[in-house]
Amino acid sequence: METTEAIRADIVARLQAIPAIGIVHAYQRYAAREAQLKELYVHDGRLSGWFVRRTGVSETSLPAKQTLETARWLIRGYRAVDDAGASELAFDALIDQIRAAFLPYSINPAPLDAVYRDAEGKQTGAALDESVPVLFAGILCHSAKITLITRRFIQYPR
Repeated sequence: METTEAIRADIVARLQAIPAIGIVHAYQRYAAREAQLKELYVHDGRLSGWFVRRTGVSETSLPAKQTLETARWLIRGYRAVDDAGASELAFDALIDQIRAAFLPYSINPAPLDAVYRDAEGKQTGAALDESVPVLFAGILCHSAKITLITRRFIQYPR
């Protein structure tokens, strides 16, 4: 049975498999000082990092002592702006790669593909909620908020 930890690990693994994504954290990282926060997100000399956070969970009771758990995940990323290098276009392409990482694999299904489907078995996918410039750790960055919905069935003992 899929656990919250297994789902989180699967999300992180799918992100880490994307070339040039940068650093991917399994949870939102914090630091007391701006310089320390920056270090947590720098990859190959450039601020480029992501984190995964579960932001909500709900349950629906089903027959036969089963429950459908629906979880909402936030995938949040930052990448330093390089206007001369058209970094916004590269960031948009990276967002598309992230979204594609959660589409169904028809030839070689991954073990947890089912959690990215709705109750009727339809693919839910990852949704881009926001892509805007922000100041992060004192650096002008592209920033994206991507939402992912997962569902799993839980069988409770009587």
